[in-house]
Amino acid sequence: MRSLRCLWFAGCLSAAACSALTQADLSDEGGSTGTLDATSNLTVTGGDDDGVQPSVDEGSASQGGSGSTSSPSEGTTSAGVDGGTVASTDEGGSAGTTSNGATSNGATSSGDTSSSDDGSSDSASCDEPLGTTENCGACGEVCGGSDVCTENACTSSRRVFLSSAQYNGNLGGVTGADEACQTLADAATLGGLWRAYIIDSKQGLSRHSMMGGPYLRMDGMSIANDWTDLSDESIGATLNIDESGNSVGGNVWTGLDNVVGAFTHTCSDWTYDGPNCLGVIPCGAAGESGTTDEHWDGFWIFDCDSLYRLYCIEQ
Repeated sequence: MRSLRCLWFAGCLSAAACSALTQADLSDEGGSTGTLDATSNLTVTGGDDDGVQPSVDEGSASQGGSGSTSSPSEGTTSAGVDGGTVASTDEGGSAGTTSNGATSNGATSSGDTSSSDDGSSDSASCDEPLGTTENCGACGEVCGGSDVCTENACTSSRRVFLSSAQYNGNLGGVTGADEACQTLADAATLGGLWRAYIIDSKQGLSRHSMMGGPYLRMDGMSIANDWTDLSDESIGATLNIDESGNSVGGNVWTGLDNVVGAFTHTCSDWTYDGPNCLGVIPCGAAGESGTTDEHWDGFWIFDCDSLYRLYCIEQ
């Protein structure tokens, strides 16, 4: 560089002459400028040649006269002026410094960064599988109250029980049978409205709500998915659990004999309790609580003084 000739040709200029060039302007052909003070310290403010070059290119650091450099590079930084410090930030968010012209490696930090991919979820893991009351249609979708999950939808379940008490054919009509079920449910503090699964010669099961489902025994076992499933010829499990959750058994008054064309056997609409049925003496149809086939809700006829149970259905 032409401006530094006094440093190279000591025979031409004495040391004193060079030192006399205090704060002399310096310039090189590359366009960098600087000053030289009395102690021969060179301060460079920039240029574009191979020696000192400012840069904002990817991967290279801009160098200033003080030797401190900051770079937004993508993982590489060039060395600063001797004795300086280089600060570098890469795309991963890590920062590093080097001294005495050392080069930062630009490594990506894996500590304080957070990320999520398309497969991640903010939801807590499900303790129960989908399709259960705790996670019905989705994780955390809880069925409230007495509702249960049926086919990934919360539905209102209905409870059923076999009466712990036994009765003869004189029930006081279907109304009396309904009252008997309600009395047992109230005594067991079950709550809700209850009716007997029984018919007379005037009405069938139409007084029932025929709503909701599944129908659950008092131990939680499902016997039918809905009313249609309950009122067909079979059920999914025996209905032999009483209002207190105890296992009981025996025949059950229903008035259903499941014989096409047969006349109804209802002990004179549940007002008669005499023996010797058939002929002119009324009989009562009853089911068997220990079965799940067509016998569960009625098949045989019996004397009206027989002591049998009732199926009680929540409305």
